Amino acid sequence: MKILSEKFTAGGFLHTQLERDDIFAIYKRSKGSQEHFEVIEIRSHNGYEISGVKIEPAEIYPSAEKWGTLGWTHIDYDGAKDRFNKLRSKGKVKK
Repeated sequence: MKILSEKFTAGGFLHTQLERDDIFAIYKRSKGSQEHFEVIEIRSHNGYEISGVKIEPAEIYPSAEKWGTLGWTHIDYDGAKDRFNKLRSKGKVKK
């Protein structure tokens, strides 16, 4: 399974993973002097095929439609860390 990258660019923002456990992670999202923090629940898929092209199983970052359910934005690291710890303490199981 392809693991979610620790550093990647999307939407013009650099995403840098700061913390991770089995199913949750904190990413710093930055562009120039702008930065904020995203707490995500990591999901995965078992692979699929599109028009004859096989996509390998992989972990995925939540889509915009899942924001507020599987991903949250915080303006500071302390807020992100607090949510990360609260989510971890709930003991959610990876789906």
